[in-house]
Amino acid sequence: MKPLILVTPLYDDERESLWMLPGYLKSIREAGGWTLTLDLCDDEDYLMEMVSLSSGILLSGGHDVNPKLYGEPAFPTCGPDNSTRDRMEMTLLNMAHLHDIPTLGVCRGMQMMNVFYGGSLIQDIPTEVSTQVNHKMQPPYDRYAHEISIRQDTLLHKIIGADRMQVNSQHHQGVKRLASTLTAAAYSDDGLVEAAEHGGKTFMLGIQWHPEFLTGKDENQMKLFRAFVKAAEWRMRNR
Repeated sequence: MKPLILVTPLYDDERESLWMLPGYLKSIREAGGWTLTLDLCDDEDYLMEMVSLSSGILLSGGHDVNPKLYGEPAFPTCGPDNSTRDRMEMTLLNMAHLHDIPTLGVCRGMQMMNVFYGGSLIQDIPTEVSTQVNHKMQPPYDRYAHEISIRQDTLLHKIIGADRMQVNSQHHQGVKRLASTLTAAAYSDDGLVEAAEHGGKTFMLGIQWHPEFLTGKDENQMKLFRAFVKAAEWRMRNR
């Protein structure tokens, strides 16, 4: 048996349809897991049943997080949100927290993780932060935008085995106030948090970049998925 990983869906507002980046699914499969892309649904019974069948959760990228969730008004520069997805992922994070379910948050996923644990977000980096770092690169995304520094004595450092690595970057929001229960695991050179983790959980890791575009050419990106799936496999065999 292989561990089943739930993946939260992406949503196209214009077409009113769900979609998925194949890199998420392919990377999980190549790391040794199976995938199930969820419906966009905040029904707690549905989510509880899906979680009961699985061993891990991947929170994908996507819409901006509604600032109401961290007690701020939306600035004009804040992008569109999706209230159903916000509620859905807050519910999934609550289940992951209560039951120690391995969770990997990518871009928006890391931001949701920070908000769930009580942190806040920069709503628009270009208008709120003075930086020379390219946080929102143009396509193609299977190339590097900047480097990050990885803190020692973190789960991320254990996975990557290096103090620095190259990443792509496609976001205009980021961590403003890091939740007190999370630890910053990596920073970009301008001081923005690029990865955060919960040291009290088996695997609760958020990353700001998009490894799903780079796994075919960068072993460090595959290390993330292998470690995540390995944690999910451990849970599957020991629950």
